[in-house]
Amino acid sequence: MGHKFLEFQPPEIQDQIIELINNLTPDKPSVTYEHYVLITDGSIRWQEWTDQVLFTKAGEVKEFQTVGRDITESKQASEEIQRQRDRAESLLKNAALLNADLDLETVLNTVCEETCSALHVPLSGLLLYNDKSHSFHLAGSSGLPPKVAKSVKPLPRAVYDELVHKLGKSGVVSDLAAVPDLLSVEFLRERGIKHFVYASLKRGNLPMGLLVAGSAGEDYILIEDTPELLSGLADQAASAITNAELFQKLESSNLELLQAYGATIEGWAYALDLKDEETKNHSQRVTEMTLRLAREMGVKDEALGHTRRGALLHDIGKMGIPDAILLKSDPLTEREWAVVHRHPRYAYDMLSPIDYLRPALAIPYCHHEKFDGSGYPRGLKGEHIPLTARIFAVVDVFDALTSDRPYRKAWSREEALDHIKQESGKHFDPQVVAVFLGELNSTG
Repeated sequence: MGHKFLEFQPPEIQDQIIELINNLTPDKPSVTYEHYVLITDGSIRWQEWTDQVLFTKAGEVKEFQTVGRDITESKQASEEIQRQRDRAESLLKNAALLNADLDLETVLNTVCEETCSALHVPLSGLLLYNDKSHSFHLAGSSGLPPKVAKSVKPLPRAVYDELVHKLGKSGVVSDLAAVPDLLSVEFLRERGIKHFVYASLKRGNLPMGLLVAGSAGEDYILIEDTPELLSGLADQAASAITNAELFQKLESSNLELLQAYGATIEGWAYALDLKDEETKNHSQRVTEMTLRLAREMGVKDEALGHTRRGALLHDIGKMGIPDAILLKSDPLTEREWAVVHRHPRYAYDMLSPIDYLRPALAIPYCHHEKFDGSGYPRGLKGEHIPLTARIFAVVDVFDALTSDRPYRKAWSREEALDHIKQESGKHFDPQVVAVFLGELNSTG
């Protein structure tokens, strides 16, 4: 009976089955296992067997029973469900990774890496269409050495059109010689790559690119099942690349706009300095020193940009002050000083409607406030005055005192420093004064 039973089992696993049966005991009298059988027509059938031994009360073998059934359809259905689950997980993972970054180079590399991971293949490449050359150029890859990637020739549009015409939006290329320009054939042969699966990327009805993946396996059943998954990855890639390209264009436009803003701001500052030969280059000097102190006091990143713009435009409000007052060589009258004191408010009125410059208002609007609250235009006191305005106040006064003005000659460095120290806690923030003095000592 045992001999006849084993005749149903593949020879290569008979010894394993006998061992399983010999290990059965009264406490564990049965065992269930699965295996596949290769049929004469070349197909594979899956079987499930349950073997059971009946024991006497004394523990001796009384009878052996076995039941077998064909589970091929159930196995295939289970594998298909698992494949669908794996596809869904791969697409979700790929979508999450692609949506996490808008840098084009990162997106291209992520597409290729996730293609290899999802399809369990050693190599993938992403070719993007170039309208001018009417060809597809390798834009990203995984598994290709940099030297090989650089040597990959562009894929002519005619080859792409023929490929899609014959096999559709996605498919399997089983003969590398049929598409010699797809990737480096010599390298592929060295790696044992035997066939490619591909999927096209579209922008509307126009070709956008081609996503390809190479396999060295002989199992065409799996390979023929992967174009659907690769097509899903390609659709996600097309969307992510489009978003990255739009973001890149937006960044470029924003950079050009920022450069234009920067040039305009520096132009305004230069124009203000030119109004008075005595204050020429004042804006640049105080801006550089203010930024050094601001970094020392913890101002970082974007806030430093706002500080720079604010420092350059600190006197923009003086555009509203008549030259007869602004350039007067004699001491100003009380009424004239009242006019001059309006310039921080003029600065606010000029800059606050401009979204880009509104965050830079702290210095133009508040640099004449004093730490003890006796300044103008709002009489702010202590830390109610923005930090950058407190920093700038020290720098501005020191630079003004050590420069010639229409109504007086420049003070010496020592005289100006004595004044700064005397005004610490009154006009100036003591902490800022300490940092300012330390910076001057360190730089000489």
